[in-house]
Amino acid sequence: STKRSHDPQLTPELDKALTRLNKITRAIGNVQLKYGMDVSPDQYARDQIHTGLAQVAYEWAAGTKFYQICEMTDIPEGSIV
Repeated sequence: STKRSHDPQLTPELDKALTRLNKITRAIGNVQLKYGMDVSPDQYARDQIHTGLAQVAYEWAAGTKFYQICEMTDIPEGSIV
């Protein structure tokens, strides 16, 4: 399999969680806008949510062996830890 850091293979559960996180993050952006901050809620959400490690974190939490996780991505081992 090809290692990749920016194209995670999300499970349906992860996809659902990230969709919810995006909605919450946009709501935070809307509150910031409401109180006078110069922010685009959609851009704020894009800037705050990084999915590159989503699959790695999920696999680690699910008990996948570390060496197998390292084979899934090109992210350095120290960054995963």
